[in-house]
Amino acid sequence: MPMGKEEKANKADILLGVCYRPPSQEEEVDNLFYKQLENVSGSSALVPVGDFNLPDICWELKTAEKRQSRKFLEGMEDNFLPQLVGWLEAKRDTETAVEMPQMQPTKTPQNGRTREAACGAGDATPGTWEQQHNAVASGTPSGAPTRSKKYHIARSWKRSRQPHRWSPPGTTYARAMRKVVSTWGRRMLHTATSADSELTTFQKQKTVNSKTIYPSPYLNPETQTFGRHQWQKDVTCIEVVEAYVERIKEVNPLINAVVKDRFEEALQEARQVDKLLSEGPGDDCLEEKFPLLGVPITVKEAFSLYGMPNTSGLVNRRNVIATSDATVVSRLKQAGAIPLGVTNCSELCMWYESSNRVYGRTNNPYDLQRIVGGSSGGEGSVLAAACSVIGVGSDIGGSIRMPAFFNGVFGHKPTTGVVPNDGQFPDAHGVRTSYLCTGPMCRYAEDLEPVLRVMAGPGVSKLKLNEKVSLEKIKFHCMDHDGGSIFVSPVDKEILQAQKKVVEHLESDLGVRVQRVAIHKMKYSFQIWSAMMSSQDSKGQVCQTLGLTEKLVNLNLSGKAKLVSMGKSLQEEMEALLGSDGVLLYPSHPTIAPKHHSPICMPFNFAYTAIFNVLGLPVTQCPLGLGSEGLPLGIQLVAAAYNDHLTLAVARYLEKAFGGWVLPGKV
Repeated sequence: MPMGKEEKANKADILLGVCYRPPSQEEEVDNLFYKQLENVSGSSALVPVGDFNLPDICWELKTAEKRQSRKFLEGMEDNFLPQLVGWLEAKRDTETAVEMPQMQPTKTPQNGRTREAACGAGDATPGTWEQQHNAVASGTPSGAPTRSKKYHIARSWKRSRQPHRWSPPGTTYARAMRKVVSTWGRRMLHTATSADSELTTFQKQKTVNSKTIYPSPYLNPETQTFGRHQWQKDVTCIEVVEAYVERIKEVNPLINAVVKDRFEEALQEARQVDKLLSEGPGDDCLEEKFPLLGVPITVKEAFSLYGMPNTSGLVNRRNVIATSDATVVSRLKQAGAIPLGVTNCSELCMWYESSNRVYGRTNNPYDLQRIVGGSSGGEGSVLAAACSVIGVGSDIGGSIRMPAFFNGVFGHKPTTGVVPNDGQFPDAHGVRTSYLCTGPMCRYAEDLEPVLRVMAGPGVSKLKLNEKVSLEKIKFHCMDHDGGSIFVSPVDKEILQAQKKVVEHLESDLGVRVQRVAIHKMKYSFQIWSAMMSSQDSKGQVCQTLGLTEKLVNLNLSGKAKLVSMGKSLQEEMEALLGSDGVLLYPSHPTIAPKHHSPICMPFNFAYTAIFNVLGLPVTQCPLGLGSEGLPLGIQLVAAAYNDHLTLAVARYLEKAFGGWVLPGKV
């Protein structure tokens, strides 16, 4: 079957997108495909198709990969799937049961032999599509039974022993399954379900559907921001938690953000909150003692949450279950928060795409073909999809701010040493303890400060969160890019334009003058971060960092020492520039959320966020609406050490000016 240029390009995109897909994703596609056909047909997942069941169909696709059988896949599309569509249409239109179409056997020559391929195209397929469709609609079976699975297993094993052209693992199977689900699967579900159905399917939509973003009014941002506690007088905590649980169940099959839930425990804790509210003292007393009472939260899987896995995406830790809570998690629970589950991260938190061989890959709710960032990518995705109110993230190179940017939410990296990092894996050692930060991720800017207070505990006294901020008195500085590093991509025009709008708004609305600066050392952000991450601490201990960056900086030890010295000099320069009342506007990332696996081609773009880890400065990522492709834009707000209150205040101001978090799918 000849393919046009556009179809070939689509196949190439699909091939690129599945080359690195872990095997667990194939099982996920299988399960979702069975589930949706079950919902449509009203039968069990083992729906009979002639002499085949649905698992047999998917098994045939897998063995087709080993046989390199293009004709099999073409026949799957041209023959059987249209018949299956017709059967579903007939089943919908008639009350009587209609027999499902049988898969047609076809003998095709290969290496001088013959074999049977289910759904093969060619002369062996009787009649035209119209005749086959009419036969299906009338309930008349067509074709003959195929050979048994044992036959195909034996044939597949025998052929696998012969040399053949290499194909990336899972490529042919995944390509076929994605085409099945995205093309014919969508048509089947459209014709066999009611128009008002809220059924959400794998690959049915490009983004998380905005029409079902608020299945409950308790998730509405206009009436439900957790810090106000107004909902406690109108609804019960159990209703709020149930709304978020249902939201996760609806959306998570698309985004794969929550990797392990604790819904039963969360609902039980919600009942205890309702009991406390009905029997306890006044609201003012409760709010002071439990500032986050009844608030649904999610936690990055790298943090210990009692009874939940704590693998950090590492296969050999897949059976590790946390027996205690991380310090920040414990503080949030003591403040009344209710954890709903743990979310995905990159393997060992060492990459800025959240994908691993334990849980698979997490997708961006604004475009399922885009990354969510890392390593706290699951938190960014689940917050953007309105599945949680608060997220717990960690940041050593931008792991809070990049996911917050790619998913259009707020994320704050506090001043170094304020929030404890205990209870996460992998833990920081040596000099890295000075660069790793734990912080909050939220949909709304006003929620960042109260969560930060709880996370910091006694350390909050180091910050100036009680000081009133006068935005007109802040000295704003703006830097459009790093100066042109050869390791980093150029900044997208849309990001520059968004930053320009922020500058214009600050100058026109507040009457301030935004000073443009060019800090030469920022051009070497990646090199400085790499050198300082692998340097010695005061005890002479060398920190092990990313293998690639470690090798790069250790090729020239004298150059490494110069880079460390340059980093310390840059820190002094930034502190002098910002002072006690300065805020720097700086891009959160040089590009908008890239497609899956694209970070491999631009691995050092995280330098735009990483540099502030080694400088120890507080940074808030602030969303600035959506770009032309419907993807989030954003900006970093940087202040001098312990001036977190400045960046948080500016973030609240920009949220009101530019809208903050935007509904996925609402372009």
